Amino acid sequence: VDYSEKAISFAKVINPDVKFFIEDMRKTHFKAKYFDNIVCIETLEHIPDDNIDECLKEMHRLLKDDGLLIITVPTKNLRLISKHYRHYDKKDINKILNDNNFKIIDVKYYHSKYFDILQVINSNRFFELKFLNNFMGFMFELFGRNTGSKSGQHMQIEAIKI
Repeated sequence: VDYSEKAISFAKVINPDVKFFIEDMRKTHFKAKYFDNIVCIETLEHIPDDNIDECLKEMHRLLKDDGLLIITVPTKNLRLISKHYRHYDKKDINKILNDNNFKIIDVKYYHSKYFDILQVINSNRFFELKFLNNFMGFMFELFGRNTGSKSGQHMQIEAIKI
């Protein structure tokens, strides 16, 4: 589900066998408790403040009682860009989810600035660090995943209905 026809068109090119729906997330056509899980990747920061609660209430309506809501959002460790209304810290996301009858069961931080630096170094057009290519998976584990709240640029939240 996406509000943007352009985004759906792009998604269809990458995933031609998947069904996509152009809809407003505040009110969808799906019946209540339709989804086992809902994944919301880097989306909430694009929704105006006035519409966040409506979107989360709709997600709550659509999610089965034993379902899992998985959300990723940028953290306040990243500077705010023009396409984003806000970035989050754990306190912010916890309040928004609790206000909409979700309970956080897990939070992970990932993608630190150190991993960004490694990617820039290795993806320049002047030289290639083959040893870095060989160890990018290891480097991601070291600098990209589970970075902690002080350096993580993105947060993954798992929540359940309450």
